[in-house]
Amino acid sequence: MLFKQWNRFPNDIVACTSTRAGGVSGGVYQSLNLALHVGDQLEAVSENRERFRKALNLKSSQIVFTFQNHGVDMLEATKDDGGKGYADLEDGLKADGLYTKEKNLAVAIQHADCVPIFFYIPKKRIVGIIHAGFPGTLKSATKVMLTELMKKEKVAPQDIYCNIGPALTFSHKLITLETRAEIASSGESFHFALKAVGDENYFDTPLMNFIQLRELGIPVDQIDYGGECVYEHSDKYFSVARDGSKSGRMISLIYQK
Repeated sequence: MLFKQWNRFPNDIVACTSTRAGGVSGGVYQSLNLALHVGDQLEAVSENRERFRKALNLKSSQIVFTFQNHGVDMLEATKDDGGKGYADLEDGLKADGLYTKEKNLAVAIQHADCVPIFFYIPKKRIVGIIHAGFPGTLKSATKVMLTELMKKEKVAPQDIYCNIGPALTFSHKLITLETRAEIASSGESFHFALKAVGDENYFDTPLMNFIQLRELGIPVDQIDYGGECVYEHSDKYFSVARDGSKSGRMISLIYQK
């Protein structure tokens, strides 16, 4: 089983995105589909999740999932939340972002094309993750969530380190002319994520999230981005844009050692 890892703080945290290798699912879900809600056999997903958490040396009670809906809410997870969302999607915490101060408690999201944003605040010993899909990005979810976190936890933007994980890149996010006009009217900064190639229009979701992080004041050298596209690596990642609605999902999570 392989993971795409964020290795900036190897002695302090584990932050990774699963790949599709090493599981038992078949067909379009081959092989490590980790989503309970996409039509895959429950027994296969359960086995995949067991393999995933064992590979990370975690117990199911040490993982907390979101029950995400492309919103702008972020919640703090505690040990009392351990295991939520592991066996039942709707049992997860109702938010698109989670953070925790606990050690050895992983906060996790499920995604394919959507952007996973990991963050670590060493001074406060806080780790977290944000699910930033196309709808959430248009709501400035990353900016909204981290703004609320900074106020609540008294965090300065200079204290935050982020990583933008594997996601759908702009060349595979085709939008209509009408959608382009709607996005352009959302604010000046959105213009930078709109791209035109001939008569076709595209939206750069990872770039827009990078822009939102910079607008918060997070230093550019504290934002990592591997730039790996899920669409272009069919052997490694699931992608709804590439494979259609019957596609598996990866898990991205982060925890403090």
